[in-house]
Amino acid sequence: MLPEYDFANMKGGVRGRYYKAYREGHTVEIHKADGTTSVQSHIGRDELTSTVEYTYWQDGDTFLGFLNDHPDYWTQGDTRSELIENLKDILADIASGEVSLATGKLILR
Repeated sequence: MLPEYDFANMKGGVRGRYYKAYREGHTVEIHKADGTTSVQSHIGRDELTSTVEYTYWQDGDTFLGFLNDHPDYWTQGDTRSELIENLKDILADIASGEVSLATGKLILR
């Protein structure tokens, strides 16, 4: 550790205080100069931890975005929360095979 990180006189610190919350999940947002925001959502579920990165921006009253791993599949929402739910739906459709990654067409079963 660098000398400026001297924890010898630190009071009230608790080791592992935020560990449980960190393992349950957290989000990192990177605001870019072009007005878009890239988001990394680290979702923890017991021993299974996954990271989903997406980019979003606001156009008027509408939030637009896409999954960084699948930039051809855009979605929108009236709020950021609705956009995130729609992105989760796209991810679920891709994972289930309902969306063909080769053609981008929805497969109805």
